[in-house]
Amino acid sequence: MLIATVVITLFCNWYFPYSFLAFKKEYTLNGDNHGIGQFSKDLESLQDKVLEKKINNELSQYIQKSIYYLEQPWLKTKGDVRLGIYELINMQKEVRELRDDLVYLDTRKLKVSRYDRDQLRLLIHIYETIDDSLETILDDRNMTRGELKTSLWNLRVEHVSSLDVLTTLYEEYLEMLQH
Repeated sequence: MLIATVVITLFCNWYFPYSFLAFKKEYTLNGDNHGIGQFSKDLESLQDKVLEKKINNELSQYIQKSIYYLEQPWLKTKGDVRLGIYELINMQKEVRELRDDLVYLDTRKLKVSRYDRDQLRLLIHIYETIDDSLETILDDRNMTRGELKTSLWNLRVEHVSSLDVLTTLYEEYLEMLQH
């Protein structure tokens, strides 16, 4: 009886990584080495552009804050990465703060083009999507390994999308400043 209970507990711990039965509440996510490599290059390229231009205004500050958020190890590390439940909780807090900052920025009378404003709103929407995805993962602690793999993969894709929009926003903003 005791052996059966231990086996069932261990199986549940493995099969439902974030459940109340799980000991570590971690999941090891396999990385797409090519995709992660490209993400890291794109992120570094954007960081270099921001550091090179040294524009000091609200939009640039929020872009730098978004870059800092995207430097998370699970987004940049090739190979297997352990992702704990508390990391997801902290990620959700950060993404909500970023979204709120960008909503605040959107309500300000910034001198940006209509296209830049659309990019800013698209970035806000992507952060809302990331928040919703995190909420789904955190609310359903009984997700199986397969469901969790799919959800975390989609979450990674959403972060890649946010970097693409962030890069476009910054490049278009720089172009507008030059004219």
